[in-house]
Amino acid sequence: MIKIRDKIAPLYATILPDTLLEIEIPLEKFTTCLECPNTTKPKLPRYHTKCCDYHPVVPNYMVGAILADQRPELAYGQAQIRQKIAAQVGVTPYAILQSADYARRFKESRDVKMMTQEQANDLLCPYNKENLCSIWDYRSELCATFHCMPSSGHKGSSFWQMMRSLLTTFENKLVLAVLDRLEYPAKRMEVNWRRPKAMDITRPDGTLDQARYATMWGESEGKEEAFYLKCFETLQAIQRPEVEHLLGIELEVFTKKTSVLAHESWDHQIPDRLTLDRQHPIWQKIVADGEFKYKERTIKVSPTQILLLKGFNGTTPTIRLVQESYLLRQVLTNMLSRLVASKVLKPS
Repeated sequence: MIKIRDKIAPLYATILPDTLLEIEIPLEKFTTCLECPNTTKPKLPRYHTKCCDYHPVVPNYMVGAILADQRPELAYGQAQIRQKIAAQVGVTPYAILQSADYARRFKESRDVKMMTQEQANDLLCPYNKENLCSIWDYRSELCATFHCMPSSGHKGSSFWQMMRSLLTTFENKLVLAVLDRLEYPAKRMEVNWRRPKAMDITRPDGTLDQARYATMWGESEGKEEAFYLKCFETLQAIQRPEVEHLLGIELEVFTKKTSVLAHESWDHQIPDRLTLDRQHPIWQKIVADGEFKYKERTIKVSPTQILLLKGFNGTTPTIRLVQESYLLRQVLTNMLSRLVASKVLKPS
């Protein structure tokens, strides 16, 4: 049985409440880091990167935890961290972040209709080693919660979005709590530290503004690694009741909403095989108008998606059609859960 504690960084499982950690969630079966449809054809844009064409935010205490870990498998990730510290790019007392230049290139890759393999390769996560994460035990919000094809369709998407919001809020507050305990100057404290502009200390020509870097780091300039290790030590001293007090009502609300969405995900799991009811009025509407109503929403259905939906004949595995839809950039999962709920698609 999969629980939330199994999906997040082990470090968080020691300080978040059991009421959240013990929530049971469905297994994601359509794609995983080890079985990714992006790696099925050499010409695919993300053939070499999977979904790791992204630079994660690594909170200050996580950087320290990575550097303090003595296991040999962390060596590559540690080397990457130290290389970043030496270069001083994206290195802040709050976290190690993507550089302003990386953020620009990332945005450009998402603004185009089809990202190229060259763009994806250029954006490969620095902690990716041989198509696996070298700091997986210290993954932060997005890496822990990203699923491109949730097995529970639109309900699964809502669940994982909620989990990302929860972890982002959690990380934001933990970072500030750690800095406060280390007596980081309140006058320099940036509450909304995740905002790229707040952390961008590069000049218009892309070079580092050394004066601003020195102001940000203060007495810890040149001692960044030791500072990150202190952040980790400080976090270790924070007990679970203190975390619950730190997050307050937000944690309570997030836990309740996460529990509700997890239950809805269980109820909307997409079956392994489906049969299309071609006589159903909703299917007739889809064929005629390229759309259908689900509750108060109008769902658009492209000609390619209609062809894919015709493949649900009761024998073809759902995973095959779902992965094909992903490769065609016509992802079906959110639509499938709605069509199953409407009985247009029926379990075989």
